[in-house]
This record gives sequence, C-alpha cells and structure tokens, in this order.
Amino acid sequence: MARIVVFSAELTVIAATTRATGGIRWGGPADRDALVAAGAGPAMVDSAFRESAIARVAVAEEDGRVIGQNVYLAAGALRVYPWLTVELAQGREVLAMGGLVVPEHRGRHLLADIKGFAARAFLDQGYVRMVSVVETRNTASLRAHARIGAVALATLTRIRLGRLDLVRDDRSTRHLQIATRPYVFSTRLP
Repeated sequence: MARIVVFSAELTVIAATTRATGGIRWGGPADRDALVAAGAGPAMVDSAFRESAIARVAVAEEDGRVIGQNVYLAAGALRVYPWLTVELAQGREVLAMGGLVVPEHRGRHLLADIKGFAARAFLDQGYVRMVSVVETRNTASLRAHARIGAVALATLTRIRLGRLDLVRDDRSTRHLQIATRPYVFSTRLP
C-alpha cells in the first residue's frame, strides 16, 4: 500500500518564505554523476536531462559537492508513478519531484531553499503554482512543504490487487483503475 499527499503552493508564497541563498543553480548533464552520487535515482536524472524541454533540475552545492537537488517538470500531464498521472494547468503550474538532501546537510531547510530558487525562476516565466507529490512516510519532505506554505490538495491511497490498482482519492468517489491505465489526478486550477 502506498499513501501520497498531493501538495500545492503559490510561487509568490514560496518565494516570500524562503531564502535566496548562494550555491543553488540549475543543473545540467555534466552534473549527472554528482547527482547520482548524492543519492538521486539514475533513471530519474537521465529522464530529466533527456526531457530538458519540460524538465529542469535545481542543484545545491557546497565546496564543489552536490548536497541537494529537486526536479521540476512543466507539462500538461505527467506520469509520476506507473499508476498515477498528474494533470497540470499548462504554462501555469510546475511539478516538483525527486527532492533530496544528503544526510549530513539535513535540518538546514535546504529543500525549501531549493524550492524557493525554482519558484523565483518560474515566477519570472509566468507560472503561478508548484505542485508536489510526497509519500506520507517521507516526514522530512512533509516538513519542507509545510515550511514553504504548501497545502494538501488530496491524499491518495493505492493498493495493488493482482493486475488492478485500487486508488482512493479522498476528494472523490472515483477509485478503481486498471493497471494499464493510471489514475489521473487533476489539480483543477481555475
């Protein structure tokens, strides 16, 4: 069973509640090995750099070492998990996922600052909101989202039954999906 929370935060709020610190920048393919060494999944990093038209990776570094990162995707519908697709408002919302901070740098609010860096950049491009999908057991990420003023849009619970995914969205009664068709979560931005 998997439980996730879908969060939303206005970019202006994120920018106002985070520090504009040095050492955070947009990453590129040259950062791949450092990101993987820091703990990022190789497939996610490779996918982000391959999809550079819709994906960007914010990298935090200190003394030349990657100490944190977060991937940002800007497209209409994005497959977050094999069983879940998130629909965003094109050109208005960005999806943040895969955030990490290396263990010895945790507790410094670095993930929130990385999100603040990205929020300021996406504001300049006309985006208004950041959406994140966080597993409920990831308490550090839950705290980081509270710190940036994110609010929960919904909690999704997934149970795998043979070839079926049972997905309960606490906002609606729709909940049974066949494994080959992921559950579609729409952020419903007016």
